[in-house]
Amino acid sequence: DMGASYYEGSSALCGVIDCGATDKRVESPVISCSGIGNVEISFLYMEGGNAIDNATLWYFDGSDWSMLVDLPKTALTCSPQGIWSSFSMPLPASANNNLNVKIGFHWTNNDDLDATDPSFAVDGIALNGDFGVDLNPPVVICPPDLTIFTEDFCAQVDDYSADLFVMDDVDPFPQVVQSPETGTPLIPGVYVITYTATDTFGNSAECSFELSVIDDDAPVFDCPINLSVTAPSGQTSTFVNVPLPAVIENCGNFALINDFNGADIASGVYPLGTTTVVYTATDDAGNSSECSFNVTVSPSNQDCCLGDYNCDGFISVSDLLILIGDFGCSTGCFADLDGNDVITVADMLIFTGLYGTTCP
Repeated sequence: DMGASYYEGSSALCGVIDCGATDKRVESPVISCSGIGNVEISFLYMEGGNAIDNATLWYFDGSDWSMLVDLPKTALTCSPQGIWSSFSMPLPASANNNLNVKIGFHWTNNDDLDATDPSFAVDGIALNGDFGVDLNPPVVICPPDLTIFTEDFCAQVDDYSADLFVMDDVDPFPQVVQSPETGTPLIPGVYVITYTATDTFGNSAECSFELSVIDDDAPVFDCPINLSVTAPSGQTSTFVNVPLPAVIENCGNFALINDFNGADIASGVYPLGTTTVVYTATDDAGNSSECSFNVTVSPSNQDCCLGDYNCDGFISVSDLLILIGDFGCSTGCFADLDGNDVITVADMLIFTGLYGTTCP
């Protein structure tokens, strides 16, 4: 090329006159901007010609080229080549701390026999910036999503930084903050754990992962002891106050229900004999457990004849059922007809002899 002077020939006349068509990009070597921020390019240039003979400024960020600006034409005051003009502009933020910056100039001349000096020339190219300014945030990569299970207590946020990857191009030890912080109590559910890394220049980046808390522990019962009460004389049932069982739930709330009356409190009117009450506790996570105990209602034997266990004035099947329920009992047995503190066949034989008797 002839510097800033055009070739004005036509490709159709190549061999007769110079062929002047041009389409070239001149690239700089790789420029390291490590540790440099606010990078700016400046240079002197001259560019004339018509609109379709043109110079553009290009930038390479280490991966891709992109055009920065279509340079404006310069004055032709100093004939024939024109005058040197200064130009400057900031490079994209990707140039900060970038080890692989390049600068390019692209010139096109369509060789149409229509040209005006100057063509294009550039000189004094310089990149300047602020040394020691770090504008790049750290790189922070979180661990994968995690599932934990409740123990004797509900759950809490742990420190997961040991599985965290943090790197910065300038600061070897960026400050890392976890949210929610370690020790924060948790109930079952899904939580987002976020880590934010900040370098000494205030640049920060964050990552996050999901922490799932699962409650797989059922409530623990301390059931009431078996209850024994005596019905009033002549009555076949009586009201019994039943205490609530003690329930320990490690995480959240629970619902309590019994199979006697479908409520949380099992107090109510119980018939003669033994009724087994089953309590079920179910927590918010759907875990459930059971406990059971017996409520035994015995008839009063006050003013009742022998064998009339329910004191209804007649020795019948109802009394037989009470005797059978007490069969095998020893020490203080209600249905002990022979007075030997044990319910055996002997008591059954005595009862058989009394069966059908009407008590006065």
